Amino acid sequence: MPAPLYVVYRSVPSLDAAAIAKRLGGGATVTGGGTSVAITHAGQALRAVAVDKPVAAAEMERCLAVAHLKPEMKAELAAHKAHVALVHEQDFPGMAGVIALYQAAGALGGDVVGVINPISAMCLTAPILAQTLAPDFVAAARARPASTLGLWLGFVKLFKPDGSTWVVSTGAPLIHLPNIATLAATKQDVDGAYDLLVAILNYLAEGFGNGKKMILPGDTIDFGDAPLVARAPYEYIEQMGERTLVLERRPPPKA
Repeated sequence: MPAPLYVVYRSVPSLDAAAIAKRLGGGATVTGGGTSVAITHAGQALRAVAVDKPVAAAEMERCLAVAHLKPEMKAELAAHKAHVALVHEQDFPGMAGVIALYQAAGALGGDVVGVINPISAMCLTAPILAQTLAPDFVAAARARPASTLGLWLGFVKLFKPDGSTWVVSTGAPLIHLPNIATLAATKQDVDGAYDLLVAILNYLAEGFGNGKKMILPGDTIDFGDAPLVARAPYEYIEQMGERTLVLERRPPPKA
């Protein structure tokens, strides 16, 4: 299934090919119009189809449940009445494809409420989407893809009864990497675990992504003060996904 992005609206838009191409710039070509267009932008092939009904309720509930948004922002997104299904022609488009998807979302025009990424489960209101399309953000995304973890590629927090928290990426397969998880021992450690997740994914993107060797359970990553060992998850499997890799520090050898 091609990688999708749902652009949600207060009412169904009419897609204007010439206006979309102008907003995208950079030699973009857009054909069609009305309810559907084909977009070629920055070497990426996309399609957009306007649908006069909301995104499926189950999909919305799943994404909004983990969205890093204020309640009023979630309510605004949940109240949308129509959407555009924007899809990349590849299942896992890489960072260039992810950037093209979000840039196209920002160029569609009309009364946009925001965007829903059903793969990463990330939700953005229209003003936040606009912020992520700023040149500095896009340049950072190209150089260090995991810098977008909190907005595009996505992560969730899974709280354990003992007070620890799993911090888990959700959309890393979009850039040819596995989703990974790391455990924060206390709530005070969550920010550090998130920073570690970002650093590890950027490290993997440099050495393992785009057709290079993929990390597997049992592999060791030399990262930081102590090696990290990858394993399959044995708890919260439904929430993490069975293919997510848990990364744990290997304890130093005893003297």
